[in-house]
This record gives sequence, C-alpha cells and structure tokens, in this order.
Amino acid sequence: MENNKRSYTIQRVKTGFDWDKIEKAPIDQFAWLHDYSPETFGQIVLCDDKEFIIKLTCIEKNPLATFKNYGDTVWVDSCLEFFVAFDAQKPNKYMNCEMNSAGASFMNIGTKGEGKRVAIDKIIGHVPEYKPEVLEDRWSVVLHLTLEDIKKLFGDIEFKTGYKFTANMYKCGDRTEFEHYGMWNLCVNDEPQFHLPQYFGEMIIG
Repeated sequence: MENNKRSYTIQRVKTGFDWDKIEKAPIDQFAWLHDYSPETFGQIVLCDDKEFIIKLTCIEKNPLATFKNYGDTVWVDSCLEFFVAFDAQKPNKYMNCEMNSAGASFMNIGTKGEGKRVAIDKIIGHVPEYKPEVLEDRWSVVLHLTLEDIKKLFGDIEFKTGYKFTANMYKCGDRTEFEHYGMWNLCVNDEPQFHLPQYFGEMIIG
C-alpha cells in the first residue's frame, strides 16, 4: 500500500501564545484493532526560536496510568507519543517520546534496525521537560524540546522557514480495557508497530 504522507506546518510563536489558535493535527488513523478510537490530536509550535513545544490531547476519561517513572513501559498504559527525525538528511534516526497522564515517560533515540537505541537523558544529561494535565473528559501532555538539546541529539540544524523534517504522533494503550493504536500518519504493517520512520509524516517550518 502506498503511503500518502500527511503534512503539518509548524507555526512560529512567542511566549504567551494561545493553543486555541494553533492548528490541530488529527491522530485519527486507527489500525489493527477498531473497537476504541478516542478523538485525539497534536499541535506543534516553534516558540521564540528556542524550543519546539508539542501538545498532544485525547478526549478520554480516566486514562489508565499504572506507571509513574521515567523509563517505564508507559505504552501499555493510556499513552500519547511523539516520534521525530529532525535531521532531514538522516530520516531513519529518530527520537521517541512516549508519555502517560501520571508523569511517566519513555524517551529514546537511535536508528531503526542498527544497534540499540539510547535513552535521551544519557546524551543530554536530563529528561526533556513535559507536563501532563488531566481534566474531566480529556487529558493532554505538553512536551518541550529545546534547540540546544536537539543540537546535542541530531547535530547542527538551522530551522529556517520552509525547512522540512519528518515525525509522527500516536495514541495507544496496549493493556487498557480496549487495546488501541491510533496514528497521525498511517503506519502500514501486519501487526501493531509505531517504530516505522518510513511512515512518518512531513513537518514544515512556517
């Protein structure tokens, strides 16, 4: 099956911007199982030319959150995820940021199929800032990826207007009441698998 890649334009903003004015990327491609497909979307901005801020939101009550720590297997909980390959010249080298609503996360970087992936904090010395929020009918996470940290992870990249790289956004829950796998850009595989950078969508700096 041919992969029809989606694209998303990342808006440049200043501190204090309004999320309600930022384009929503629907995480609405559910594969493998179809019993549960909660409304989910992602939003991304480049703030003050210093950091990318990624907000992922799911319309879901009482998200499963059994894990509490960095490095835990959060994808078996109700989980929101952002995978990104910032270096357009190396699309197979990507970082995966997987987060639940209790503050637990799993973040690695590496090249698919070539050696062991490495925990992000081993390279940059800390875990990227991220904050969950749980409301009555939905929950969200806001992730901060600074350009300083991106440089350590991917090398020198100049995020000029028009620069393109690839990423994907996911919603899953391997051991939730209704196992589910949602994507922004569809991954084509016989079984559930998000680590497929060839199916990442296109990100464009506005």
